This record gives sequence, structure tokens and C-alpha cells, in this order.
Amino acid sequence: MHEAGAAENLYRLSQGLGDFSGADLRKAVATYLKAAIIDDWPAMDKGTVNAGGSAKQALDAIYRMLSVVNDQRNRAVVAEIFSQLDRMTEARRSRLIAAEGAVPNVIWLVLLGGAVVTIAFTFFFGMESLQSQTFMTALLALVIFAELLVVIAIDRPFTGAVRVHPTALAEVLADVESQPDEPR
Repeated sequence: MHEAGAAENLYRLSQGLGDFSGADLRKAVATYLKAAIIDDWPAMDKGTVNAGGSAKQALDAIYRMLSVVNDQRNRAVVAEIFSQLDRMTEARRSRLIAAEGAVPNVIWLVLLGGAVVTIAFTFFFGMESLQSQTFMTALLALVIFAELLVVIAIDRPFTGAVRVHPTALAEVLADVESQPDEPR
């Protein structure tokens, strides 16, 4: 997950800033990760997206904090921190967009309509045995139903029994919280 990787990179890069700025950035990254796990994921599981919630506020706080860092000695580090922060923001935006569902309604209409037409066509293939005809039609209906279930599961990746969990973010948060808050 790009979001977790960028968050970990931010944490590692914060070691290159001064005592005050680096510690503040590490705390802000931890705050963002907690907000993403505690607020974003449950909302996405319910099928709603809260783009302006506490995770966005935590991101905004990181941007505000970094916009006042004036460390001429570490310009390259600060530039890379901004690059990783942008990566994390883009990954969050992509995650929120994916949570809304990717398959448009017109595609659903075509998928369901195609399934009905395909199954209906099997009745035009005359077989000598009604039992064989029924069995083949039932198998085809089962395969089509299974494929539609896969599309449903993929359409909303953060809801349902088969969903994406915030494991990567939680692991980065655990790593961030387990480290001493002093510069290395």
C-alpha cells in the first residue's frame, strides 16, 4: 500500500530534521495514521466516504507544519518529505475514490442484462434430455452468478466479508509508536 509506505518514509525522513521539527512531524504522522485507521476505515466499511474528516485535518496539519520549516541545511530532506507527503495524500485520495465503488450503474445494467440473456438462450438449444438441459442451464447460471459476486466484491474493496483492512497502516503506526521520540 503506497499510503503506508509514504507514511513510513515520512517518519524515517523526519529523523533528518532538527529536534523540534522532527519530533513534531513524527507525532503528526502518528496522528494521521490513527485517524485513517479509526475514522476512515469504519466509514469506508459502511460505504460512506468522509473526505473532510479527522484524517484530512491531520494531513492539513502536517502540510501547515512543514510549510514553516525553514531548514536551509536540509533542503533536500525537506523536499523529499514534501514528495512523500504528496504521495501519501494521493494514495489516500485514491483509497477514498476506490471506496465509493468503481463499476458504474450502466455497466451493472449490461452485466445483469447479459446474464439474463445468456441464460435465456440456453433454452433454445434443444437437448434430448430435459434433465441434461436443466443441469447445463443451472451450471451456467451458477458460473454467471459467481462472476457477478466477484464483481460485487471488487467494486467495493473496503466493505463486506472480502475487504481491504488497514493492516499496513497499523503496522507503520505500531513501528512509529514503538520508536523513541528522540532524533537519531
